[in-house]
Amino acid sequence: IQDAVKTVSISRTVKRVYDLGQSFNPNWPIQMLCDTQMQNERRRITLSSIVRIYNNTTLPLLVLSVDATDPNIRKRLGKVEINKDYHVPIDLLYTYSSLPIFIAIDE
Repeated sequence: IQDAVKTVSISRTVKRVYDLGQSFNPNWPIQMLCDTQMQNERRRITLSSIVRIYNNTTLPLLVLSVDATDPNIRKRLGKVEINKDYHVPIDLLYTYSSLPIFIAIDE
């Protein structure tokens, strides 16, 4: 993923999706989510991935990816606590778009 410069409007309080460029899949452009909110009388801007995993189960979840060369090797990307969310990293979504992401229960 190459560097991209985007102008983000902070005067709005709605979520917006910004296209950053093309990925290896021409039907799936690289996108970023921009969320602006007021918090403690200050404007807060959050730039994140467009894929969010929300855990509404009763156990913590693990987000795992598979190694590109050996599918038996798994890498832990993150842990999603109960009633929390996790944004999948942008580079993982687009660099290895053919590799699956797994969600498992953390016991």
